[in-house]
Parts: sequence; C-alpha cells; structure tokens
Amino acid sequence: MGGQITGDNSDAFNRFVWGASDWHGTQIDGRPRRTIGYLNPNDANIWPTRPPIGWVIPSYGAVPSFPPGCEDLAANMLAHQYTDGQGYGGGLPEGASPFGNCDMNAANGRDADSLRVAMGIGVP
Repeated sequence: MGGQITGDNSDAFNRFVWGASDWHGTQIDGRPRRTIGYLNPNDANIWPTRPPIGWVIPSYGAVPSFPPGCEDLAANMLAHQYTDGQGYGGGLPEGASPFGNCDMNAANGRDADSLRVAMGIGVP
C-alpha cells in the first residue's frame, strides 16, 4: 500500500542475504560474510525470520529502542542511522563531502577494527 512492504518476506530476504554472502566468499563462523541488513524495528514483521547478520537500525536523534521480538536486532546492531541529513544529528555530522547532507550512521563506540570484524570483513 503506497509502496509499503507488507507481510512476511523472510524467504525472499534471506535468499538474497545468503546469495550475496555466497558471492562474497566463505561464511565466517556460520554467519553470512560481508552482508548486513537495514531494518526499522517497527517494521520487523516484514522480516520475522532473520539470518545471523549485523544490522544498521534507523533511529533519528536517539539510540534505537527495540520492541519484543527484536532481541536479535539489538544484539547484532552494528550502527544506527541517526539522520537523513535534515537535522537530528545533535552535533554529529549531517553529511559528508562531496555528497552534502545525506544519511549518516554512528557505530556507537565500535572502532574501525571491531566494526570490520563484526561485518565479516576480517581482521586487518
């Protein structure tokens, strides 16, 4: 309705995740390699059966909160999207040169090496 995805799309989403992971190479500890997801916890019903991947969670202006049934999203959150470049940054950048104002993510305390490992890219 109006472009909104509805229903359980787990099968299609998971096939894409595992296909992309296979294309990237071997799995790491049984998890898809170099494959992450983006999902608003308020829309988690479109993907109720989720693979063990890292997640970017949108939550403008605040660290995300998670409703019941989204414990895996909370446990595997790599970063959260804190702005679309139209405010909400609270002092964090609203964009990046040369792109101007745009979507921006915060890794919430992860350094580059731990983020790399969590994303399945490997150790430097």
